[in-house]
Amino acid sequence: QEFYVRHVNGSPMNTEAERLRVIQCLESAIERRVSEGVKLELCSNDKVGLLSEVTRIFRENSLTVTRAEVSTRGRTAVNTFYVRSSAGEIVDQKTIDSIREAIGHNIQVKGHPEAPPAPQKKESPTWFLFANLFRPRSLPSLGMFVR
Repeated sequence: QEFYVRHVNGSPMNTEAERLRVIQCLESAIERRVSEGVKLELCSNDKVGLLSEVTRIFRENSLTVTRAEVSTRGRTAVNTFYVRSSAGEIVDQKTIDSIREAIGHNIQVKGHPEAPPAPQKKESPTWFLFANLFRPRSLPSLGMFVR
């Protein structure tokens, strides 16, 4: 699908500066509307299939992973997932309780209105960021071009 962005009077944009300004405004609008969701931090013994198991539990609870940070420290897996409901809404407490029961109580919830505050730790692990796989960052990656 193609969209044409024009001035109010219908004339096309004349300068590269106008074109870049429109691109910047559209990208900012998209960023503001994208909610990464509730942050779930999982710290457990690393094992083969852990990531697959966790994402299966999310799917079974109708959650969508919008961003994930996966790391390992020795034999410990430290994973952070940003999730929201498949409808794009905030995750309800009943779903979080169901996830805790399935995964274990070693999961911390952040960014949820009903979640108790958790103590902050400062560490610098080696990690991989998969955010670009879940959320496009530019208009061309969305298939949108400004002419």
